[in-house]
Amino acid sequence: MIRFVKAITKDNLVFTGQLSKREGNKNLILHIHGMGGSLYCNSFYPFMHDFYPKHGYDFLVVENRGTHSVVGFGTKEGGIKIIGNTYELFEDSFLDIDAWMRKSLQLGYENIVLEAHSLGPSKIVYYYLRAEEETRKHIRAFVLLSPVDMLGIAKEDKNYSQLLEEAKRLIEKGKEGELLSKDLWGECRLSAKTFLNFFANERVAANVFPYHNPRSSKWEELAKIDIPVLAFSGMRDVISHPKEAMDILKRKLTGSPKVETVVFERAEHDFKGYGEQLVKRVVHFLDGISIN
Repeated sequence: MIRFVKAITKDNLVFTGQLSKREGNKNLILHIHGMGGSLYCNSFYPFMHDFYPKHGYDFLVVENRGTHSVVGFGTKEGGIKIIGNTYELFEDSFLDIDAWMRKSLQLGYENIVLEAHSLGPSKIVYYYLRAEEETRKHIRAFVLLSPVDMLGIAKEDKNYSQLLEEAKRLIEKGKEGELLSKDLWGECRLSAKTFLNFFANERVAANVFPYHNPRSSKWEELAKIDIPVLAFSGMRDVISHPKEAMDILKRKLTGSPKVETVVFERAEHDFKGYGEQLVKRVVHFLDGISIN
């Protein structure tokens, strides 16, 4: 049965999550959606809500300040704050995930798997490498669904250079919250501050999986991950050369005790039509590493 739960960030935003729970389960898979995502939009969610709890892993999919394009989140004080993917800053994802980790521990879960899709994998890696030990020790594994080279695919967009210069001009004029004149990837209308925060250069925090630059110093961060990792992609994904990207990822995760990658031959970025295969592979992997 699915029930709603709430979490409050340290800067007082109130988020909602959907929890599928089965009596007796002690393990939780906490899912962080991708850019502009939601609690409902991915075709694999129904499989996760159904399959995971039946096999020992309760499932919690949650809002964060990158939910939808523009959305008003309630605050602890009773107000409204407008954020969404259009206005979010990547580093703030730490506060969001931390709130959901603390909520998960309050619910009694000791063993937590962080699962994420698209932009989400960048967020959970960023969080894990900066979390307090008391919280981090409960994170037993990562499940990365299409971990994207955010900067790489942004630079492939025909409007990237124009948007970069426009964002810089707006920032110089003190108009950081103004929307850019064109969409990124034909679907994401971002504010100037958000575009620069995510895509300004190689040094930005969101540049977690730089497949476009296998020699990037950013890979040194990935080498610090010391828990098992399961990563998925599809040959029709937004990632350029998915098989090569997953090979790079596997080679760079030198600190992880176990790394597996799966590339579905016909899968697209949202894994539509692959939900059942995906969840079965996840449970098989987690059972194999014995996270209890």
